[in-house]
Amino acid sequence: MCVQELTELSELTELTELTELSELTELSELTELSELTELSELTELTELSELTELTELTELSELSELTELSELSELTELSELTELSELTELSELSELSELTELTELTELTELSELSELSELTELTELSELTELTELTELTELTELQLGLEQLL
Repeated sequence: MCVQELTELSELTELTELTELSELTELSELTELSELTELSELTELTELSELTELTELTELSELSELTELSELSELTELSELTELSELTELSELSELSELTELTELTELTELSELSELSELTELTELSELTELTELTELTELTELQLGLEQLL
């Protein structure tokens, strides 16, 4: 069965060694995932609007395509999280000290929230960014992709 066609996750709860899950584009609730404690990557969560049910996934290191998510406070409990992509806001990320990659941030214009993320090594697709001053404190950055036409 293609995961993309799933409408509920109860069928997956027995897969306790599962580490990666993607293309959950039709799901808006992930309560059943809390039993998958080895899960480290969740990608393509385009309909997800709340993360409360993910806080028990302590091994989770990568979350991507969170385009509908507006409240990030639940993320602070995911201490192993190192990669996030497609966010539309950055508030409350400063507590994620292990975060190393933020990608596909095409809608963001303000990055002041990032100054406390000292381990951040990768920032990509910052096409709306108009000011670089906020990036000077990110001394570990090794990859930076900007939409330079915005800065000229």
